[in-house]
Amino acid sequence: MYWKPLIGIELATILSIVWYLKMELFHTKKLPSYATPSQLDKLPAFQREISNKATVVYNTVYRNVQHGQFVLADTGNDELDGRIGFIDWYDSVNVGYRAVVCPRGCSDQRNGRHMLVRPENMEHMTKIRESQYNQEATQDVCHIGLQNTLPQLDADTIEVVFRHTVFQRICAKYNKPQSQADEPYELMVRLLDDIEQNEAKEREKVEKDRIEYEKVMEHFFSTHSPVERRPRKVCDVMFQTQIRPEPFKSILFGKRKLNTCVTPRIVTNRTTEVKLCSIFRFLRTTIHFLVVRKI
Repeated sequence: MYWKPLIGIELATILSIVWYLKMELFHTKKLPSYATPSQLDKLPAFQREISNKATVVYNTVYRNVQHGQFVLADTGNDELDGRIGFIDWYDSVNVGYRAVVCPRGCSDQRNGRHMLVRPENMEHMTKIRESQYNQEATQDVCHIGLQNTLPQLDADTIEVVFRHTVFQRICAKYNKPQSQADEPYELMVRLLDDIEQNEAKEREKVEKDRIEYEKVMEHFFSTHSPVERRPRKVCDVMFQTQIRPEPFKSILFGKRKLNTCVTPRIVTNRTTEVKLCSIFRFLRTTIHFLVVRKI
């Protein structure tokens, strides 16, 4: 049977995730002081809640939609046979997959309905080897909230973080960490401590960069006034006038008089000013030559 070994892989992975979530609660010290792993196993409400959240983590991080796509067949119901479905999760209590079954001729899950499907009525659309089934993680970190069912704990929910990289390294060294002694938990603590230290260093670096940036900007604004407080100078956009006394020979009386006429000049950069002065000198010389020649 195609689905039987895949069901075993899924259930074993979910049990390992349950162990990881429990150990994460102990590592982060979010449980009451009286709680121990053996005592948690005796709390049915807590066990149901953490098992459901482990299934959510598995579906979120590892569930591959293409691996779980199937076609219904031999159900004894002509309305169901031939329809496309997608696995949601495996229901070990009712011994079947909870799946979304789409209408006939449709493969959009949004138009489907949830129902229990027997593995013997599911024809896989893509055959996957056991070593590849739901092995690739879609995300490294998954945040979940456990509903508080523990006495002497005031919080309504308990936040737990699942890390795929840590979980993968633990499972690579210990096939079933939930059935081992303290070694898997000790490895988990070391890996998480390393991650927390690296994250703390990264936060410290970001904070130092932020402080340095604020200092640079503070210095900049202390030496540069805002644009609205330093409008363009009048000389950059308007003509300036300048009285330039200059002697010249009067046409009427033949005497040199002082020219007090106002000569406009555009104040720009030095190159433009030199060019304008050259033009004015050329025009003055030309006019003077013509006047003298006429006289």
